Amino acid sequence: MPKPRQVIEDLAEGTGGRVFPIDDSRAAAKSICDELRKNRYVLSYLPERVPLSEARRLLVMGEQGIDARAKTMQPAN
Repeated sequence: MPKPRQVIEDLAEGTGGRVFPIDDSRAAAKSICDELRKNRYVLSYLPERVPLSEARRLLVMGEQGIDARAKTMQPAN
């Protein structure tokens, strides 16, 4: 039986992603920022205990040179 960490690593690698261990948070954050600078990503989230029809605010911050675009309201699926 595979260990939970190995399952996550296999899933990430199988879908073109990577796992960033948090035991060295500075190195993980730097790797993520470097990756974001080189590529284009779509970030999304689904909050718990908030109706999908209710508007909410989300603050996205990036370093200089990173462009962020957002929709004002995403309709429910």
